[in-house]
Parts: sequence; structure tokens; C-alpha cells
Amino acid sequence: MNLFFNHQRDQQNREILKQKEMRATKERTLHQAEIKKRTIKPSDLPLVDIYLDKEDPSPVARGFNIDGNTLTLAWKEAPPEKIYINGKTQWLVSKNAVKEGPVIYADKTFEKLPIITALEKGSYELQLVTFPEDKDVQTYFGELKEGVLSLPFGPITNNAIAFQKTESRWLPMGLYESKGGLFVQLQNLPALTSLVQSFSRELQPTFQEKEQKFYVLENAYQQLVFSNVGGALVEINLPFKSESNPYSVVKEIGFDREIAKNDPINARFPLHPYYTPDSAEEHTAGPIGGYYPLLRRGIQTNKQTVEISPENYAFNIVSDYPEMAKLVYKVKEFAPNKIVFEAMQPHRRITKTFSITEGGRGAPYSLDLTIDVQGDSRGLWITSGVPEVEIMSNSSSPLIQYRLTRKGKAEVEKLDLPKPKEMVSMSSSL
Repeated sequence: MNLFFNHQRDQQNREILKQKEMRATKERTLHQAEIKKRTIKPSDLPLVDIYLDKEDPSPVARGFNIDGNTLTLAWKEAPPEKIYINGKTQWLVSKNAVKEGPVIYADKTFEKLPIITALEKGSYELQLVTFPEDKDVQTYFGELKEGVLSLPFGPITNNAIAFQKTESRWLPMGLYESKGGLFVQLQNLPALTSLVQSFSRELQPTFQEKEQKFYVLENAYQQLVFSNVGGALVEINLPFKSESNPYSVVKEIGFDREIAKNDPINARFPLHPYYTPDSAEEHTAGPIGGYYPLLRRGIQTNKQTVEISPENYAFNIVSDYPEMAKLVYKVKEFAPNKIVFEAMQPHRRITKTFSITEGGRGAPYSLDLTIDVQGDSRGLWITSGVPEVEIMSNSSSPLIQYRLTRKGKAEVEKLDLPKPKEMVSMSSSL
């Protein structure tokens, strides 16, 4: 009897192990396919051919074009003092070069080579570029985490220069030394310390009031106002039911009419000048009245303006660092039913896609949001915005409801407002 059950348990264990191995193999295959997709082709990089003479029919090496300068790996012990790039002369500006070590060529106006500097904390997606003798340039995907470089497909047999894509160009970060498997940032190489300058700030746009722009998506049920600061939702305005808005179920009350009559500057929807998908020109002012605001808005007077802080926008990404909430995003796509924001940081790329259904089709009062964080996503939070207080019978009625999907079924639940110093947490198997 014991032998029978032991044999049965062994069979079950073997089956479980087999299933685990199959899952692990499938995950590795998917991971490798994803890495291949994220590996840049050499043809997509700003590579240049290096010649020793203007009349040479074939190049002696290849290099990376950075603002008109050429960064490459020395293809022999003593690299030449002069080369030709696209028929123009460049001179060797880096000294004490060694074979397969980084060298810089530039014209007489050279000052500094722009580079990216990695922080001690954080994660960076890198493209490692090799310049092997008598072979084509090769590219490899790598990830730098907490200063340690990992290569998903194993060690590289040649030295490589690691590059990262900024918003506008590729910049170098470090040297991968193949024999020891070491990664050294370029500013730490004695031969290059005085010749490079970090431009990592270009990946971290800073917030200024004059740079803030607002964008509107609207359908039969709602007017949504987004900001490029935080790539977030600033206003949710519901149209009142009328002949022009037959789908709406929101009705106007006396308080709404009083605001429109006595304080029209704060009854504009949107509150600020804004852009729409059908025009490249900024609309200077929205209509007065006609909407009910769901999110808390700023207040404008003749003497001063009290704005809502970006950290209180809806669907903003925040962290322990206050500047995260004020990150300036670029609008990558703006269509009647969709807007896409993108922000670049040294250790991550954030893409937000907001979409709605056009007209009166689809689920009413709904908004779809997809957030893609490439790189380090630790320590990030998403904000809910500050809901506006609802006025009922001349008194406020604070209420927060949230909808979630639990085991395939939709649920709508109420959330009591938190008391001072009380933390509210929610968990669900979505």
C-alpha cells in the first residue's frame, strides 16, 4: 500500500516539475523575444565610416557620430592622429589610447563630448555597441541596475560602448570591458575625464508655469482636460442635460447658475486656455457654464490665482521626490478620442495613453488609461485627484466610489473619507 502511494506521489511530483520546466522554458522564450525586440539595429544608429585618406575606397573602421564628433574603439595600438569622416578632417583629441579603448575624434572647434551619467540608484536600459575588426558593428541589449551591468544573452566577446537614447539623440554612458566583464562610466576613465560632460539633465524636464499646456478630449458624456505637466488629468467636466447634450443625466441647479452669473471667470470650462485635436491654435477661453466639475479646480481672482498643485492632478505619477509630480511630458499623439504622453528620465521612460469613445457610443462616463513604464518602476504611485464636493440641499455631500473587477465580476463600492492620520488601503485580485 505504501509503495503504491509513494509511486503515485512520485508521478505527481514529476508531472509538477515537468509543468514548471515547461512554464520556465516558455517564459525564457518570451523574455528572449522581448529582449530581441528591444535591441536596436545598427542601421538605426548614427554610425559613420572612418577613412585614413580622402581617396580611400573602403573604410578602416566605424564610429558613432555625436554632435559632429566621432566616438569609437581604437582598432590598433596607436590610432592615427587624423581621420576623414564624410570627406572632412577630424583629429584625435583623446590621448594614451589602448587597443579596443575609447577614442574621440573631432574638428578644431571641439570643447566637450556630451555623455550620460548613471545615478547610483536606478535602472537603465542600454544598447552596447561593438566595433570588431573586419566585422560589422554589433549591438546588444543590456540593463544597468544599481551600478551592475547585466547582459541577458551572456557575456560579449568584444569591448563595447554603452549608449542610451534620450528624447532627441543617442548619448554614450560607459565602456564594457569584455575580458573582466567590467562596466566603467566614461567620466571615470582617466583618458576621457577632461573631455566629456554629462548632459543627463536633458532627460529630466523641469516644470515652469509658462510651459504648462492643456489639452481637451470631449464626447457626449464628459469634457476631459489634460496637462503636459505630469501627463495627467486636470479636469473632468460633465455637461448639463440639454437639447445639445441629450445623453447627459446631469441637471443644472441654482448654485451652478449663481457661479456663472456672479463669478464667470471661475465658471469657464476648461478653466485655462486649451488645445483641441482639430486645431493647432490655442483656444483662449472656454464657454461660461454648462458643465459640472468632478475634480477640484483652481480659483482665479483679479488679484491672485490659486492653482491646484500637479501632485493633486488625477492619474499623475508621483514618488518620494516632489519633482516627479512636475515632470513635463511630450504629447506624442493627439486625436479626437486619444492622447498619448511620454516622459524620459535617465532610468525610465513613461508612456501614458488616455482614450475615450467618440460621441454617445460605448460606456458612459468612462475613460481608458494605459501606463507603460520602461525601466525602474519602484517607488511610484498614481494619484486619484481631489474630487469636488457635491452640493445637495445647500450642503456638501462628500462621497467616493470606486469600481473594480474581482474574479471577472464588476463591483462598485463606497469608500468613507479618511480621518486625520488614518491610512486607507485597498487590495483586490484583478
